[in-house]
Amino acid sequence: MAVITLPELRQMPESKLWKELHAKRHELAQARLFVKTGREQNTSKIPALKKNIAQIHTLLTQKQRTAA
Repeated sequence: MAVITLPELRQMPESKLWKELHAKRHELAQARLFVKTGREQNTSKIPALKKNIAQIHTLLTQKQRTAA
């Protein structure tokens, strides 16, 4: 799991942000599944992924508002 920093996210084009959002959502679903089934003991991945998803959502909203 590689959490992308906010400055790196800001430099990405909108299309790449959408792809990254999809990938992070999938990664979050897998992390939740692995924690529930006992395959993963490190539960700190879930809040980090949720934070990263929220950052991507915020940047997408900002980009869409500036484009409009």
